[in-house]
Amino acid sequence: MGPGTLGRMPNDAPRELRVVLTVANFDEAAAFYREAVGLRQVADCRVSGRVRLALEVPDSEETARRLVEAGAEEVAPPVMTPWGDRNARVKTPDGIQLTLFPSAGD
Repeated sequence: MGPGTLGRMPNDAPRELRVVLTVANFDEAAAFYREAVGLRQVADCRVSGRVRLALEVPDSEETARRLVEAGAEEVAPPVMTPWGDRNARVKTPDGIQLTLFPSAGD
């Protein structure tokens, strides 16, 4: 594979990445990104930690189990969200929280 060439992703690879930032003034930051930048706000939540990544994966519980076996720490057991996703949360060895959520329709 040469420079700039993308290889095939494994079937269990994440399909989407979401970045969640914790800021001093949530309402002000949300308004800026909605109104000035033009991004769509998909959630209104305050989370622990400065940065959290959310990954869309085929099976959130299996991916969490695999990551824990590889050295991540379980932050909380998998939960069913109000919108019907089965989410799992782990902390990577470098301290970043990952929220794992299932692919749409899975």
